[in-house]
Amino acid sequence: MTRRRCLAHLAAAACSAPLLRRMPGSFAQGPATVFFRLNRRRSRWMLLDPTSRPFFMRAVYGVDWNDGGAAATEAFARDFHQQPLLFAEHAVNQLRAWGFNTLGCYATDYALPVGTYDRERGNPAEMPFIRGLNVAWYGALNTGNLAPGPFKTLLAGAVDRRVYHGWPGHVPDVFDPNFAIYARAIADDRAIPTRQAEFTHALGASPWLLATIADDSDNLFGFGPGPEIPGVGGVIHPHLGWIAAITAPFQTENPDVGGAGSRHLVRYADRTVYTKAAWSNYLQTKYHSIANLNSAWGAQYTTFASDGGWPAGSGLLDESGRHSWLGTARGDDAPPAVRADLDAFLGLYAERYFETTSSAIRAADPGHLVFSGALNGFGGLTRAPILRAAGRYCDALQLALDRRRPDVLDRTYELTPKPVFAWLGFRADADSALHSRAAVDGVYNFASQTDRARAYTAELDWMFHHRVPGGDYPVFGFAWWEYMDKLGEDANWGLVNPSGAPYTGFVDAVTAANRQVEADLERFTN
Repeated sequence: MTRRRCLAHLAAAACSAPLLRRMPGSFAQGPATVFFRLNRRRSRWMLLDPTSRPFFMRAVYGVDWNDGGAAATEAFARDFHQQPLLFAEHAVNQLRAWGFNTLGCYATDYALPVGTYDRERGNPAEMPFIRGLNVAWYGALNTGNLAPGPFKTLLAGAVDRRVYHGWPGHVPDVFDPNFAIYARAIADDRAIPTRQAEFTHALGASPWLLATIADDSDNLFGFGPGPEIPGVGGVIHPHLGWIAAITAPFQTENPDVGGAGSRHLVRYADRTVYTKAAWSNYLQTKYHSIANLNSAWGAQYTTFASDGGWPAGSGLLDESGRHSWLGTARGDDAPPAVRADLDAFLGLYAERYFETTSSAIRAADPGHLVFSGALNGFGGLTRAPILRAAGRYCDALQLALDRRRPDVLDRTYELTPKPVFAWLGFRADADSALHSRAAVDGVYNFASQTDRARAYTAELDWMFHHRVPGGDYPVFGFAWWEYMDKLGEDANWGLVNPSGAPYTGFVDAVTAANRQVEADLERFTN
């Protein structure tokens, strides 16, 4: 069946398929509670939709027509006559027929069920959606001039590369006043006078907004796995307390904002790196004198301020990681007193990040849910201070789960304890439209679409049925990465290839697995 012939077929299937009986076509019927909410019923965490029906979230990231490069552009012109709304209606009906029920972040505005950029109406094929803000990325560039200036970054372009040899990822200065100002402005789309509002009408009253996520985890380096349970292949992110301790205390400009692969030159009128200042203030408050700090740490600082200048001076603000008493980026190889202070400050850093972003979102859209960006990257365990802070300020956590490592989910729930949804993605590069471009290795990469389908089915079954110690079922859904293979990734993460054709065998198995989890939810709630 050609893509043009299947448009009407998919629309009819989306409206009639039994597995979609919980997929709301409208929230105008029934005893509406206005917004999605989380509920713990008989030890199971679940979403309730605005009509109070149980809802196992099955979201898809990146529903857009142009991710596949030239092949996608040709298909867009041929099949949709370059009309993005036609594509959006087709894509959402397609996803509904496959058993998905939510648009994840990075969906084209035309796919959303609400009016955008002065259009009064949204996509007639309506589907709840998750909004992504990307505070840490856009605010570091002060995109839209929403704050007095950009806030600093702490790692890329801001540390001594003779000391730190790891990945130069993006780490925002969350103590910079511009961070909070920017977060509040970008969260409240309708309150921004300096740019066209994305949404035609305020989202505060919209039942279609399922939740908001402040940041993509790609822009929060350091929120990934720590040494307690490393990620696949032993991946460990640097300890952000240690990064705060070694970063430069002042920046006039930074040529590497964004980190590896996304470098931008940014200049600052305000030179202070506020996270480094907060680190010094924390230690002064605890130890009172530099002699007390030196005694506890076995250090030789001359002052809590600067003495000789970063990176070679002898003051605390001059610390660049050259002193052995501070340990390395792992954060677990320093003396006990140093480790305790690094962990404590990591907790303060994470608290500032999650409190600032969550309060900004709730002020803009009160009553809607706040989700964290993806934590526990590469299947490992994010450091405990970060998880605890996320649990305090977010309604739910997005985690990279792996059924082969149930202890990671168990430990996360013990630390938070909050309901979770999974970041889910599998590849089969060698058996895809990108086989000539893509590497045949990589994370979550299978030999064939058949093997990829088996992994999807097994993972979804495990997520729904896994109980943590104590008996709770914490997983209420997942977000699949992604709708279309992206040429920029050179990897087969998509449900469809760059020309928009579905990976038929894989999608058939996905539909069956989605149907099964819907049946499981039905049995549980009846």
